[in-house]
Amino acid sequence: MVDHKYSENPLSDIWKRLLKYSYGSNIHKETGIDDENIINSISSSIIQAHEYFTASHDVTLNTAPLLMYYGCVNLFFGATAILTKSVPIIENHGATITNVSSSNSIGEIEIHLSGSSEGAFSTFNRIFSNNAPFPRAWKIYELFSYIPDIKYEFEECYSGIRSNCIPIEIVKRKNDRLERIQLTDLKEDFENISIVDFEKAYLTPQQTNKYIILHQKIDSDEIGIFSIGGQKSLIAYTEKEKKDFYLNQFMSFFLGLYSLSMLSRYYPTKWYPFVQKDDTGEKGLIEDFLAISERKLPNLILNLITGKEIHFSSNTVGTVDLSKDYDPDDVKKIVHDEINKSRGNL
Repeated sequence: MVDHKYSENPLSDIWKRLLKYSYGSNIHKETGIDDENIINSISSSIIQAHEYFTASHDVTLNTAPLLMYYGCVNLFFGATAILTKSVPIIENHGATITNVSSSNSIGEIEIHLSGSSEGAFSTFNRIFSNNAPFPRAWKIYELFSYIPDIKYEFEECYSGIRSNCIPIEIVKRKNDRLERIQLTDLKEDFENISIVDFEKAYLTPQQTNKYIILHQKIDSDEIGIFSIGGQKSLIAYTEKEKKDFYLNQFMSFFLGLYSLSMLSRYYPTKWYPFVQKDDTGEKGLIEDFLAISERKLPNLILNLITGKEIHFSSNTVGTVDLSKDYDPDDVKKIVHDEINKSRGNL
């Protein structure tokens, strides 16, 4: 069950809760951990994560990705220590970027993942993605395709490429609820899209001239992910190496920030001209990705370590509430009752 909390300053409220894990006594209270080494690792990681994210505000796009990546790594490290009650051993990033100079756009640059069990990617994939299988190579634009908050900016930037996030509109009615997909949000026929865990959650969909209507199976687990504003999305697979794969939001953010930080730090001849004069339209998308990362990653981590699905937002989108609307039979009954009352008063 998702708990939507109204907040005038969501990021501040999220960090107030996260920074409670920077105090040893509170860590012990919330987790039962009493090993001082683990407690210090958690405290320092959470504090450093907050400082890295905060510092990213004071620099330009030339440097911001590097600071945000290390903020992400520290946040993931601290959360891993909380969840496993041990200090993770990480010796490298677990990834490299390639074909930087030959790529015509930032999105075409590839990230190659290593199988090292002590690499950051493998370590975090075990914790935040249930050790999901993954192909060895992803392009940067593929990582962005799994972030629902930038779906429309993504599809505008990379014309002809479908985002892997499919927005869902939840319609609450008086006696039930349904979910629907606007046909205008699809880049291809719905039956041609392979959706993660779809058959576990839904009955056979129905199509109208405007929507794909979805009915959830009884007692099935809810699938999908949510944007900052509460918009639900289903996730589509990416076909790679003749198999279907997908990245959850944790790993999409991690790899996206990693790749941009490496470009910022080690490829200034590629990154600096891009920041100064972007001819591809990707700069705005990357700025949006960084802004969403700063706002959403702390919320995802907070939810994971507390076991609560809380969305902090100043507004909610993607829900139509018809539960208080009267249907025709209700109206007839009300009119009938009022007529009888009037007759009784004559």
